[in-house]
This record gives sequence, C-alpha cells and structure tokens, in this order.
Amino acid sequence: MVLTYIYHVVLAVGAGFRAKSAKRAFDFGCVIFLSLYHKKANLCEPTPADVVFINDASYSVGLANFQKTLRFIESVVKGLVIGPHETQIGLLTFEYNAKLEFHLNTFSDRQKILERVARTEYTQGYTYTNLALDFAREVSFTRENGMRSFAAQVAIVITDGQSTEPHETVVAAQKLRDQ
Repeated sequence: MVLTYIYHVVLAVGAGFRAKSAKRAFDFGCVIFLSLYHKKANLCEPTPADVVFINDASYSVGLANFQKTLRFIESVVKGLVIGPHETQIGLLTFEYNAKLEFHLNTFSDRQKILERVARTEYTQGYTYTNLALDFAREVSFTRENGMRSFAAQVAIVITDGQSTEPHETVVAAQKLRDQ
C-alpha cells in the first residue's frame, strides 16, 4: 500500500494518560505529532525520516516530568533504525526561547543520540511553543542542518499544556506544516 501526500498527523493525549511502552509508564500531559509529509511512502518498507523532537522545558512541566519526556524520547529512538539513509533525529527544547540541543545531521549513531538526550538540561520559563515551531521550520528543517528531500519530515511536540501565545502557536504550526 502506498500513501500519497500525508500532510500531518495530530495526536493529543490528555493529562493523566498512561501508556505502557518498553515496560515503562509514560504519564504526561500532551504529545503532539505535528507535521508528517512524504509524497510516496510505502508502508511495507522502512521510509527514511527526519524527526525533530520539540520538548517543553517550561516551569509548569517540572523536573520530574521533564525527565519523563527525555525517557520517552529515548524509548522512541531505541525503536528506530538510525543513520544517514534511514532515520535522523534532532532535538529542541523550549520555554522563553527555543534552544537547539542537536541538529538532524549531528549524530548518525543511536548511542550518541541517547547519550546527548540524557544530558539535556531542564531550563524553565513560560511556554512559548510558537518560538520552538518557528525555530524548527527556520533552522532544524533545512538542508544545511540535515533535512533530506527524500525523507519524511516529522516534528514531535511534547508539552504539558497551552502555549503562552496560543494564536501565534497556531500560525507557527500552520507554517511548519505547509513548509
């Protein structure tokens, strides 16, 4: 079966959701798979993907939940085939500002990605999701930083609640999706 033009997939999980994954429970406010686009993805074969995690590091998340989000990211990465012709991973954190943790083309080795994710710091601030989405569009999803034309582009936003600037966040999400 071939998919033609998948523009986006959105999955929102309400507060208190609990899912078992790799014998670990994930209990956090919201996970949004925001932008997935690929002209022809064959479901029977692995499809190369450029995946950028956009992880909320705001005050409201709290250190314990922030650490849970990092474990969630690690569990997803462990299940992917990583490499320059398979899946590439990028990571941003955000609060007042978007902070680049690493680009899509920084690591081609799963273990190095996992080590870097584990060292990600919790910074705290207000939830400016719009700035992170703009950063992903303007910086992360560029050829210079590893985006590949033959790969699906996927942004995974992990947040615990509403953005400080909800209208601007909707606009930024639309721009990212339409890129």
